[in-house]
Parts: sequence; C-alpha cells; structure tokens
Amino acid sequence: MVSRELEEEFSGWGDFVQKASKLLIDGDEIGKRMEVVGEEGISMEDLIAYLKSELYEFAYLQQNAFDKEDAYCPLKRQIGLVKMIKTVFDTDFGFQSHDEARSFFLHLQSTLKNMNFMPFESENYVAQSEEILKLVDSASKQTV
Repeated sequence: MVSRELEEEFSGWGDFVQKASKLLIDGDEIGKRMEVVGEEGISMEDLIAYLKSELYEFAYLQQNAFDKEDAYCPLKRQIGLVKMIKTVFDTDFGFQSHDEARSFFLHLQSTLKNMNFMPFESENYVAQSEEILKLVDSASKQTV
C-alpha cells in the first residue's frame, strides 16, 4: 500500500532508495579511508559522495524525538524532503576546494535540519524549501 502511494506521488522512489542505500555504503567506506589518509587524500568526487551521505543520514534518516514537528514525519512531508534530497544527489557540484565543499554541505545540512523543526507547509517551511533549492542550484557546475 505505501509503495503504491509512494510511486504515485514520487515516480522512481524505488530507484532513489537504492541510490541512497549505495551512497550510505560508499560514504561509510570513504569515511574509513579519510580516517587513514585524511580528507586531503581523497578526490573531490569521493568527498562530495561522503558529504551527500552525511546529509542524507543527518537531515533525513535521523529524527529528533523531542521536537513536536520532527518526532513524527507524515508521508507527504517525507516525500517532499526526499525529492529535495534527490535534487542534491543528482546535482553535479562545482566546488574548487575541499573546504568549499565541506562548508557548503555543513550549511545545507544545518538548513535542512532546521526546516525539519518547522510546521509542514507553513510560510517559513515553504520559504526555507525554496532557499535550499536556490542554494543547491547556486553550487551546481552549471551555475558556477
């Protein structure tokens, strides 16, 4: 039942779940390599994959049970958040340095987590969603 509803609301959600699972596994492996060689010892592509996996884990998979908005996330809200994260996953970023990439993703992660505390579809929630999409677009290779 949920899978049917998800497919109606978000075509390709199954592919997203597979991509997200792979990204989490890859991110974990990259994190282990960084513990040995440091962040400077990995490629920009690997760093971005690692940062995307962290974003997914901290801004989507983890919920704050002590916050009334984040403790329970209705399906409609989850679908919107997954679509936003899919946009991040699908974006080809144009960072010039590891520091720039890390700074961008930490800011994005914080912004997404803060949005999780806002009432769904409120004026602030909608504005924050739009701001996040603009932020992602501004860092893509096409606009850099």
